[in-house]
Amino acid sequence: MNNMFESDAEAIFAKRLFELCLDHSLYGFAGDLNREVYDLMWAFANVSVVCQSPIEKMLGAALVFANDGRSRLRWWWHGYRNGRLCSSEIKKVVSNKKSIIAPQVEVCGNYRVDFLVVSRTDSGETYLTAIECDGHDYHERTKEQASRDKQRDRTLAAAGITTLRFTGSDIHHRVDECIEEIQDYLAGKVFMREMAA
Repeated sequence: MNNMFESDAEAIFAKRLFELCLDHSLYGFAGDLNREVYDLMWAFANVSVVCQSPIEKMLGAALVFANDGRSRLRWWWHGYRNGRLCSSEIKKVVSNKKSIIAPQVEVCGNYRVDFLVVSRTDSGETYLTAIECDGHDYHERTKEQASRDKQRDRTLAAAGITTLRFTGSDIHHRVDECIEEIQDYLAGKVFMREMAA
């Protein structure tokens, strides 16, 4: 980590923001760069506050720039109650051809996922993807923790929520590959569901 940044998350965000600005200046992409930079900085500031662990903040910083194969993921912050956002609230605001991502979302009544992506296909079908950051302290350190995570994944799957899990080591050492895997998964889900419709 560069001493210029207080955290790895800040370094990741700064690198990606620089790349975006460079692309705009070199290739003259259309659109209002100032507004886009403002939106990205606002999303990152909220990720930094809402996410609970350094690993979540690192992945969140990279997710600020992620897309679902059609457009950049929109961040959703409205409707938080006591630090929680319920999946039923976020599903109400998803529009066609847009995916919304939110951190620290309550699902299935008593579980909280690190990030929830809610997407809708052109045909109006909605699907949910939970993205989990498995730091060593809380996941699979003991047999009980591993069992709890497996039960949770089964409960979420029964509710129609696919879970993508990334270890803290994966996020710390290869965050770009983690984001690519998430984007490929989301793009594949959108494409396959639209082809079936």
